Amino acid sequence: MIAVAYGHLRLESAALYHAGQGHGPEHRDDQSAFAHNRDEAGDWQQGSRSSTFMTKEQLKEFHEEYLKLVHRFGTDRDHAPADARMILLRWIGFPDPRGS
Repeated sequence: MIAVAYGHLRLESAALYHAGQGHGPEHRDDQSAFAHNRDEAGDWQQGSRSSTFMTKEQLKEFHEEYLKLVHRFGTDRDHAPADARMILLRWIGFPDPRGS
C-alpha cells in the first residue's frame, strides 16, 4: 500500500496489489462493516462495481481522476461540516486474471 498526500487528504494507493495479496484482512473487515451496518447506515452507504476495457494509459488517467474527485468532495476533520462522517473509500483497478 502506498500512502500519498494529495492536498489536505491522505490517500492510499492500492497499486501494489499482487496476485494473492489483493484482499487482505483489512479489506474483509471493511466489507463486513459495510454489510453489517447496512440498515443502520441507510443512505450513508453507496457502492458500485463494474468492469470495462481500458488501455494502461486510460487506467492511469482514470486513477488520477478518481484522486481529483476524492480531493474535490473530501475534507479533513478540522474543516468538515458538523454532519460529516468519516467515509471509507476503496478503489482498485487491475486486468482480469482470467483473461479478456
